[in-house]
Amino acid sequence: LVPGPMSEINKFDSLMQHLQAASPGFAQVIAVDSRFELFTRIWCIAEIFQAFQSRMPQALKLHSAEALAEKLHDLQVFNVLEAKAASEVDRRMILTKIDDTERFNADVQHLVLNPSEGLISQWMHDMILAGRLSRVSETLAGGPLTNLAIDRALEHTDEFIGPGMTTQFYLA
Repeated sequence: LVPGPMSEINKFDSLMQHLQAASPGFAQVIAVDSRFELFTRIWCIAEIFQAFQSRMPQALKLHSAEALAEKLHDLQVFNVLEAKAASEVDRRMILTKIDDTERFNADVQHLVLNPSEGLISQWMHDMILAGRLSRVSETLAGGPLTNLAIDRALEHTDEFIGPGMTTQFYLA
């Protein structure tokens, strides 16, 4: 290892692979800011794409549907060549790892925007499920609604979030 600032460059892909192998169930949670600036930062895009290529489970957390509606067009015209980094050296280093930027752009757009399995679609399914759970919770508010009852209710949610996917909600 090289000591100093260079010791942290170019390690995220191998670190993510290691964490996934060492920790079964390891997943990436992508918390998107309200202005969607995350999608303008090349390190963030590279990490999201590396997790996808590693077949790591991913979950998108958005500020709001309104923020998504406002920034949807930006996602549709995403171009990695316009992405920024704090250091131009980092930006160039990441770009050198991408053989075909047009294909990369299309792959990122597919990952995020695919209507049947993209990250936004998964987020929308989670929001639908959360809305239904909220209505159940409001209806049963006077009774003993426990985490076990919620887990049992979620056992039959494949039509909302897809087979093999799990979403857990716990009441505080």
